[in-house]
Amino acid sequence: TTLSGGVVTFVSSTVVTISNVRFVDNPGSGQTITIAAAAFATQNLGVAATVVASGKTWQVSTFAGNGRPTVLDGVGIAAGLNKPRGLALYNGKLYFTDSTYIRVMDLTTQQVDIFAGKAGVGDQDGVGRAASFVAPRGIAADGIGNLYVTEFGNGSYGNSIRKINIATQYVSTFISGGRGHVDGAANVAKFDEPKDIAVYDGKLYVTDSLNNCIREIDIGTKVTNTFAGSLTGSSGTANGTGTAARFNLPDSVVADGIGNLYVTDHTNNSIRKIDIATKYVSTVAGGFNQSTGIAVYSGSLYVTDYGHAVYKIDIGTGAKTTIAGTGTQGYVDGRGTVAQFKYPYRMTIDGSGNLYVADENNARIRKITPP
Repeated sequence: TTLSGGVVTFVSSTVVTISNVRFVDNPGSGQTITIAAAAFATQNLGVAATVVASGKTWQVSTFAGNGRPTVLDGVGIAAGLNKPRGLALYNGKLYFTDSTYIRVMDLTTQQVDIFAGKAGVGDQDGVGRAASFVAPRGIAADGIGNLYVTEFGNGSYGNSIRKINIATQYVSTFISGGRGHVDGAANVAKFDEPKDIAVYDGKLYVTDSLNNCIREIDIGTKVTNTFAGSLTGSSGTANGTGTAARFNLPDSVVADGIGNLYVTDHTNNSIRKIDIATKYVSTVAGGFNQSTGIAVYSGSLYVTDYGHAVYKIDIGTGAKTTIAGTGTQGYVDGRGTVAQFKYPYRMTIDGSGNLYVADENNARIRKITPP
């Protein structure tokens, strides 16, 4: 444990008080920290001391879902979620993909409702529950009232990009897709299990998972191009510019708002950075257990993986710390270091630094509050 700053007052040979001190790794209230005798050498005490920490820590709570895989509208933990996956925040609401539905949750009231979609697979456009989806995965808000959704394939359906006008709830097919790897116009382009999507500067960026590449779609023209990664589906770990770079089942993607994309390179167990202007792909961090979701906030990345944990990565140094999860699957709320998840998938983050995690196999949305 590292102590940063603060004032240490020596009350006796075994009692100290510590004020105005920050516990760098944020131990939770009630945890004990043993300070070695050497730390007190200048006080001629020559003994170790035990301090009870009152420092704040990351806190995990259940924000929505009763844990029973079903689709049921309701408030907070009374709502039923089936397979929550992609998440997007817009105008005080959390939108998320859930089996063949798009769900919406009011962040203030925690009311969860079906926003679009219905039971059963399909590709029908329409308003709200009149529309149908195949297997929606990623979802992103463009900041001007629209959602974009990636769809997996199922037979003749899917491998497409859908658009939802939030005000009218109208669902349309933005890129008709189909299985393959073809660049071009909206009725020509093809994908192979597009997993996630990000919006930046008039473009959509899609992790085209089985094609091992990142695709770029111009929102105005609807033209799709291969932006980075293989043109032939080959996998690898190589950094490089554009199609010289290699990925291995790229999963989630996020734009940082200042010209960079960050991608969870799932099977390479790493995080990749793409400079949008130059298309240069580099590796930011590694050592994950099948990295899945990613969010960016205030100079840090937040990553989920199938090791049942959530990590914080300093973008500048690449240093990685675990903020929640024990590495063992389960379902426990509480202090980050004792909380448990069961295959946390995607995540998003609000303007106050609160994380929202799709805890897929627990059929819940978890909220992680910063110290």
